[in-house]
Amino acid sequence: MKRNFIVVMFCIIMIGLTACAGGEDDTLGVQALQPEPIPTEKENDEQKETIISDPQGTEMQGESQGTEMQQSEVQTEPQQPVQESQQEQNDTDGDLEERLAQYRSEREGMTNVAMGNGVAGYGAPNAENYGFQTDTANYMQNFDSRELNKAYETAKKYVTETLAITVETNAVVYACIDPRITEIYEAEDKGVADGYDSGNIFVCEYCDNGTWQYLILVRDGKGSEWSVIHHGSSYKE
Repeated sequence: MKRNFIVVMFCIIMIGLTACAGGEDDTLGVQALQPEPIPTEKENDEQKETIISDPQGTEMQGESQGTEMQQSEVQTEPQQPVQESQQEQNDTDGDLEERLAQYRSEREGMTNVAMGNGVAGYGAPNAENYGFQTDTANYMQNFDSRELNKAYETAKKYVTETLAITVETNAVVYACIDPRITEIYEAEDKGVADGYDSGNIFVCEYCDNGTWQYLILVRDGKGSEWSVIHHGSSYKE
């Protein structure tokens, strides 16, 4: 009987151990099956804001960089037309200077030419042959020979006495042919001769050591004396 009692106790102990083991397994199973916590609505909104904020920031940064690039392009674009315009002006001036040199060279051969009996001849090339407009080149037609003589005498005296220049050309002063100077007769802004009308303005040119300069003469009215008010390379100085 004692043996049977031992067997019964052994079985009871084994059953208890088996039950304990099963309970631990069940606990693990329950823990494994527990659902993950469901985020609340507030947490969802915060997550959305976090996700959206980065793309917006990137887009705004891209727009900012794009705007800066566009501003840089706008600032640099005008430089090219300005440079092209300056180049065209330089080319135009270069062509004009070449034609002026050719005209003056031919004119020199027609100036103070001995005609016999102590008479000297003064002539000038045809301005149209050098592309100069006749309406500005023939501005001297506004004055009669007496008025022209007085103007040339005043200009010659100014060069030789006031400026004390010894010219190497056949004449001291010449009729101006440079259209940049003769435009004074048609321009509204007459520069240094502002306040005088075209009938009381006379321009001529002289050569100072290889450089051609211009004289601007004015008078108060027909019959009055001429006076030099400016000499230089432009009537706007």
